[in-house]
Amino acid sequence: MRWETAERFMNETTELWIKKAEGNYRVARREITVTTEPSYDDICFACHQAIEKLMKALLAQAGVTPPYTHDLAALSRLIANYYRDWDRSSEELDELTALGVELRYPGKFASRDQAQRAFALCSKFRERILSLFKWDE
Repeated sequence: MRWETAERFMNETTELWIKKAEGNYRVARREITVTTEPSYDDICFACHQAIEKLMKALLAQAGVTPPYTHDLAALSRLIANYYRDWDRSSEELDELTALGVELRYPGKFASRDQAQRAFALCSKFRERILSLFKWDE
């Protein structure tokens, strides 16, 4: 199976970013269904990581070395330079960054509602990003 853009196959780096992102997404999707002792923090983190990696895949496909940052709004501003159909949605990306990064530290814990919100945002952005690629089996 290969991913391809409208005119060219993805490069290997792009595919690797996507594989890592999809692993994070699968973790979040499984954990969100757990009824006994779900890890809301880990759901938020996995959701953030999935979108960060998908955004870096877009940059890699554009020939850009993704910067070392966890700030999704900053990545979005870069993506907008290469993908004219990209909608920045910085408020939601800021929210997902906060849920994924700030809740990793002691003293802060994600609630069920926050985990559900992170998963909803992750699913939304995942769909949007993957729509920029075409799946060819």
